Amino acid sequence: MDSKIKILLSVLVCAVLSSCGSTSLIDEQLSKDNSNRVVNGLTLSPGADLSGADLTNTDLTNTNLNGANLSGANLDGAKMFSVDLTDANLSGADLRGANLTGTDLRGANLSSANLSGANLTGANLYGANLFGSNLTKANLTGTNLTGTNLTGSNLTGSNLTDVDLSFADLTDAIMPDGTIND
Repeated sequence: MDSKIKILLSVLVCAVLSSCGSTSLIDEQLSKDNSNRVVNGLTLSPGADLSGADLTNTDLTNTNLNGANLSGANLDGAKMFSVDLTDANLSGADLRGANLTGTDLRGANLSSANLSGANLTGANLYGANLFGSNLTKANLTGTNLTGTNLTGSNLTGSNLTDVDLSFADLTDAIMPDGTIND
């Protein structure tokens, strides 16, 4: 079996079973391939099931997770620069303090996700579902929120500088100043 496939399988089993407890095993497995990266640049197959996985503080920079199921996953503090999460399911995911700078989240389901303190600078959330999500103190500078469902979301203290909210649904959303949008 190809060494990259063995590494991918090891990473996926570890993440899905949440048996690692930390990313050190993932680091170790990937460094055996002389890549010296955590999951940086590793392309997972479209639609990968990582639901409930513990990926706390994991570096997923440039990873292709298009259509992946990350519902209920713990991505607290994850480094997710330029990740492809197009049409991914992140419902109920914990993304507190995650860095999603430049990430592609077009059409993603982030309903009830916790994005408090997350950095989404320059991210593309065109048509994403953020129903009931927690975006308190999130940095949304330059983010594309065109056509996004933000119904019932909490944006208290968020930075909305240069954000495109064209056709976004802000019904019952709590705005950065604490007011509720009708």
